[in-house]
Amino acid sequence: MSWYTAGEILIWLILAAILGFVLGWLVHWLVSRRGSTSTGDELKRLRDENASLKTDLADCEQDNDLLQADLDACTEAKAALQTDLNASRALVATTASAVVAARAAVASAGLTTPAAAPVRVVVIPTSKDEAIAQVDAIAARTAGAEPAPKDDLEAIFGIGPVISKMLYKMKITSFRQVARFTPQDIATVEKALEFFPDRIVRDDWMSSARKLNIEKYGVDPCKPGA
Repeated sequence: MSWYTAGEILIWLILAAILGFVLGWLVHWLVSRRGSTSTGDELKRLRDENASLKTDLADCEQDNDLLQADLDACTEAKAALQTDLNASRALVATTASAVVAARAAVASAGLTTPAAAPVRVVVIPTSKDEAIAQVDAIAARTAGAEPAPKDDLEAIFGIGPVISKMLYKMKITSFRQVARFTPQDIATVEKALEFFPDRIVRDDWMSSARKLNIEKYGVDPCKPGA
């Protein structure tokens, strides 16, 4: 082998080594770039998901604050109702004591007391279905001789759209029917509507309905013969 041939082989070997190095570097660069792009996309996805979770967390915290405010309001209302209940019980106890003392004084003086007026006992229906069955009679009695008109019951203080629709279904459609509610009627209607006790009395539907009937029809529905 001549020196010329050996030199030519050496040159080709050097060129092949250089080409192999360049190709290896190019392949490595392409793989690294692809991995970098994939990592960047995954990082962006994770950042977006983290931002979404933060938004959900903020919404949950806001809902929690609203629920806590409602709970605080309910707690205050419960405390106020308990105070009213305690005051009512104290008033009843004081009145009973005063009546007993007055009767004792009358008895010691040798006087007679007039017969007490009969007390009407309010009977609360045992179930909603029983109350609804009794409301038909209430609706017919309070309507009177003439058919009851369909008034806007939402105008009565304390009655909203839902309660108004429920009353219409129970054939209580007019101001005059509501104005003529007796204590027994109130207890029955409250049971049928699944109300808290004394809701109707507290809002005083009867006075509001009576006033609205007078304003609309010029007739006091609670007067005898009306």
